[in-house]
Amino acid sequence: MDQTQFGYLTKSVFSRSASGADELVPFIQYTNDGVLAIGGESTGKLGFGIASGLTPTPELLVVVDEINKLMDFGHYWLAEGSDNRHWSLVCGFKFPYATTSPEHVGELAAGVVSGGRAALVNVVRGKLAKMRHDEYWLEGEDPGAQALVLTSHLG
Repeated sequence: MDQTQFGYLTKSVFSRSASGADELVPFIQYTNDGVLAIGGESTGKLGFGIASGLTPTPELLVVVDEINKLMDFGHYWLAEGSDNRHWSLVCGFKFPYATTSPEHVGELAAGVVSGGRAALVNVVRGKLAKMRHDEYWLEGEDPGAQALVLTSHLG
């Protein structure tokens, strides 16, 4: 697999998204409900945001640790914000091209796009219920602008 094949696979899967899809540049695609794919030189990334407006606290770190222990592939992390009260929680998957099959990328991307993202977001936001936070992806906002921010958070 290489960058071109990763981009082709994710673009193909994203084109079937019920919410629609677009691209920032040829190697960065997104769905209009918040899934992003970045085709890097040696590694592809697929991810989505969960919550924003978070303040890092011991309780939040416990939640991130707990949900990461449930992951077999991929992980959750906190992305730094403009100040200590505006961090974001994101989920991402990395695909080193040298060791990743196209079938694996296609299956995972399809699962995330067809409802997996929404299910994971709902479960994790439920764990954050007692902590002040906002939705990460906002309906009605410019999806391209939101995808650009998510690009930096998935780094």
